[in-house]
Amino acid sequence: MMPVRSNENYIERRTDMSNTKETSDVTFPLWDEIAKVFVLTMSEQLFPLIEEVYGIHYPYGTPVVFLSTEQPVFPEGTEGALSSQLMDLSVLINGTDYYHIECQMKNDHQMVIRMISYDLHFAMQHCTEEDTAAGEMILYFPRSVVLYPEKNNAIPDRLRCKIIFQDESEHIYQIPTVRIQDYSLEEIRKKHLLLFIPYVLLRLRPQLRSQGKVNEEELTSIVESVILILEEEKRAGNITENQERDILDLFRRASKQLFKNHPRYHREVMNMTEPKIKTLSMQLAELNTALAEKDSALAEKDREITELIKIKNTVSEKDAEIAALKEKLAALTSS
Repeated sequence: MMPVRSNENYIERRTDMSNTKETSDVTFPLWDEIAKVFVLTMSEQLFPLIEEVYGIHYPYGTPVVFLSTEQPVFPEGTEGALSSQLMDLSVLINGTDYYHIECQMKNDHQMVIRMISYDLHFAMQHCTEEDTAAGEMILYFPRSVVLYPEKNNAIPDRLRCKIIFQDESEHIYQIPTVRIQDYSLEEIRKKHLLLFIPYVLLRLRPQLRSQGKVNEEELTSIVESVILILEEEKRAGNITENQERDILDLFRRASKQLFKNHPRYHREVMNMTEPKIKTLSMQLAELNTALAEKDSALAEKDREITELIKIKNTVSEKDAEIAALKEKLAALTSS
């Protein structure tokens, strides 16, 4: 069992992706952010992924702690200042089990080197143990996995790197990969892999690249399947109504990014996923949000009025002091 440190740093939860921008046709910060936001807001949705990759089952309710993702980076040369880099996600589950998840869009052959660096620093930060009897230190690497949201047949089942130590002993470092587009919507449904839902529209990208359009029947079928999967998961009690809305929101954000040059397709996704009829609870939630915003605005106005009153009182006091000084000056002058 890995040792557990009590001074874990928590990741600040991030749910606002409105300023996320696509930097190129291959690497998109948005796609990384979707995975982060999904897990940070619905941590138990990690459990089906872990069971799929490592065969380890965690019941819903098992505690999940998010750990610091910042790792030190030593730049080349001797003059550069120490900097840092961020992993995508690192978690502690059930108080004993460490995991590291990366989301990668392109097939970068250097990815396995980055994973070794990430996992080594992770182990040094969180999973070290001293064996005093043997007179040695022990490093426990986390269970890691790399998610590939986009279709790419060249991605291997495992990233591998042979490490040769100074005594010529060897170790094959291996990291499992998950190619999201290899999973059919039926597999996603059966295995409860809801984390994959925001990425399923990416299977249409090859059509956009080669033809400049998509099969609209296929698009409609994908969206309908997503809606049915989420409804089924909600009925089964695996997600709440709010979580269903959050997943659909991420799905729509993915649609907006994917179809940014094809707004007609994005409108179709929006039309199918946005509720046509708002229930009383939905209307009440919107009303509460609006009231909270108004309360906040009124509170700000109250603060401004209070400040103005303070300024006015201060000015009145100064005016009174000036008037008193004028009276004294007049008295001295007349005498």
